[in-house]
Amino acid sequence: MNISPEIVAFVGILFACILRTVLPYWKKHKGDATLKFDLKYLASFIVVVFIGTAAAILLFPAFVIPESSYLYVFATAFAYGWASEDIINKLLTKK
Repeated sequence: MNISPEIVAFVGILFACILRTVLPYWKKHKGDATLKFDLKYLASFIVVVFIGTAAAILLFPAFVIPESSYLYVFATAFAYGWASEDIINKLLTKK
């Protein structure tokens, strides 16, 4: 099975965008024993995945895929997606 570097790069960017958006929530509720599942969490996750996917689709054309191993392509794409999503999140939270 041969996976193209474009798919590896897109998955790296997508994973980073979603993780960067969800991570502050995880940190906020770390160790909170009273946190119970609510349907609004599922709705929030769906929105996060949608926003992360939209960000990845918009960021992917600007990403230059390096000619190297899949691990390097994934790591580079992950860092690119993380940094870009961090900038987007900071711009959206500043009012």
